[in-house]
Amino acid sequence: MVQMDIRTLRWKKTREIVERPDMGITRFADVLGRTQQQANQFAGPNPVKGIGPKIARLIEEKFDLESGYLDRMPEKKSILDQPAQSAGESILKAGMAAEAYSLAQKAWLSAKSEMDMMVRTALRDLLFEMGINIQNEDNGSFFVSSGQGVTELKLFTPLPGFSAWRPKDALGKLPDFLIVPQAETGQVKFYVMPEESFLPLLQNHRFSISFNMVEKTANGSNIKPYLDDFSAL
Repeated sequence: MVQMDIRTLRWKKTREIVERPDMGITRFADVLGRTQQQANQFAGPNPVKGIGPKIARLIEEKFDLESGYLDRMPEKKSILDQPAQSAGESILKAGMAAEAYSLAQKAWLSAKSEMDMMVRTALRDLLFEMGINIQNEDNGSFFVSSGQGVTELKLFTPLPGFSAWRPKDALGKLPDFLIVPQAETGQVKFYVMPEESFLPLLQNHRFSISFNMVEKTANGSNIKPYLDDFSAL
């Protein structure tokens, strides 16, 4: 397959913006702070100029697009994105979706042990940097020295598609703190949920916590204040 050159790609994606029902070249030019004639030169149906990096970034900024959006090839749409036209086709698509999901889960599980090790190492390093003494580690838990004696930090890494945490034994001892890792801008951050915060959530939701990593909430409660905060130890 022939790769589309960068300026053609930028022009095609810019035309998608211009051709929106609520846009048009005049409004497009106004948003950019250009005259209609200037905008037509690079965003019209028959451009005479290419869209360079400076104009591309300006378009992305003015139209609230992610930086680099105009430079990225559009993702191929799957047949699963289209609505089924018959009962037979819906069954076929359901099977395809299940197979794709199974493959994704298999890939996740094959990498999980390595990921767990890296996340535990990152948490261990962070605790060390903060001067927290680790006495023991066991099955995802760190037992550390604190003003209260020995405190258990339970590490929980959500499985994609399954973001609820539940103790193996609902009647057993709960950890003093629940630690949830999350990748942010290439770095691992840890959400530290103090007992007074997450224990009521567990009691009110049958010992289960569901996380929303986008909004940074646990069962609807804000966990942003506990990001990398081990001061309660």
